[in-house]
Amino acid sequence: MATYSGTLNPGQQLNVNDTLTAPTNPYQLILQADGNLVLYRLADNYPTWASNTVGQSSQFAIMQDDGNFVIYDTSGKALWASNTPSGYGGANLSLQNDGNLVIYSPAGSAIWASNTNMPCLFAGQQLLVNDTLHSPSNSCYLILQADGNLVLYQTNNNQALWASGTVGKASYNAIMQGDGNFVIYDVSGNALWASNTPTGYGGSFLTVMDQGYITIISPNDANVWASSSGSSSGGGDSVAVVLQAVEAVNVVTTQSVATETSVGVIAEVVIVLT
Repeated sequence: MATYSGTLNPGQQLNVNDTLTAPTNPYQLILQADGNLVLYRLADNYPTWASNTVGQSSQFAIMQDDGNFVIYDTSGKALWASNTPSGYGGANLSLQNDGNLVIYSPAGSAIWASNTNMPCLFAGQQLLVNDTLHSPSNSCYLILQADGNLVLYQTNNNQALWASGTVGKASYNAIMQGDGNFVIYDVSGNALWASNTPTGYGGSFLTVMDQGYITIISPNDANVWASSSGSSSGGGDSVAVVLQAVEAVNVVTTQSVATETSVGVIAEVVIVLT
């Protein structure tokens, strides 16, 4: 069983049970014995993408010299392919720390992607003062301001879409707790604001959506809390419906349009494990 870190170069392949891991190991791509090529988020073993070749006799997934990433069966038949456009010989496959699986040309441009880079705060991760968490396309961002307020802004005009209402308080951090609650604490460890996530949702994570709200999603994909766009509230709003935008992110697809990825956006999130 072989393990590759970060990149599959031309001619390299994943055989059954071989893996490609992100450089700091938060995500892993594996060719499973059931024939499916699956990308997992290792924090909760959640599958974020798959080739949908389960039940087929996949033998290997190879990064070809022509820039195409292809799964072949035992008879040499192609079961799935990235369908990389022609003219990109020498491209490589990269599994990034943000969870996106990307084929890069030799010039460094993204020519295919799984589009699974979804900025999140997982259990134990936090925002300190002036740290930011951005939505996937950077249309909005969440920041813990120096004035103590946690605010969601629209990026293009800096309009405030939501706030915790903790301005003027000595906020120290905003942490996604293991029990599923998102809480702002002051320097003395006093809770200043909380999402008041219902009990029973341990292991949930928080993310910023392009539509202009933040949401907490449970390990089984239930949306257990969401902010109200345009409000300033010290509490949280429980939601019982599955938000369409989140469903779209979680759909397992066989192909997706190549997009440029923004590593810089992810880098702006300071992750501190407690």
